[in-house]
Amino acid sequence: SIPVWGNGDVFSGEAALKMLATTGCDGVMVGRGALGNPWLYKNIENAMNQLPLFQPGLDDLKKAALRHLELEEQTEDPRSGLMKSRRIACWYFKNQPGVHRLRDKLHRSMSFAELREHITSFHSLPGEAAPVVTESAGE
Repeated sequence: SIPVWGNGDVFSGEAALKMLATTGCDGVMVGRGALGNPWLYKNIENAMNQLPLFQPGLDDLKKAALRHLELEEQTEDPRSGLMKSRRIACWYFKNQPGVHRLRDKLHRSMSFAELREHITSFHSLPGEAAPVVTESAGE
């Protein structure tokens, strides 16, 4: 018997369970769903064990994004690291109200210090709606 693994559109623990149930595959691989969502793997495990899922708050998102930036700055050359990090930082906040303001600032950032400052100071304003993002949108 050859194990068969499913992948595609796994953005949540529930999506992983659904894939396992509907396809009968032996396991699930994660791709785009993990971009800006390092908690996905634990949430898949929790869903499989019927445990509560972790919903990161804004402080969790900031902490993870800042750590990711730190690692990029340490391992990449300055120019390509900065360009890549502008995009990466946006992934963490894609579902947050007011993300358009942050995204604009991140894309204009000229240094890692600017990226860190924009992430650290980001907050949602009362009354702002979260962007509409579907799981299959490729975000």
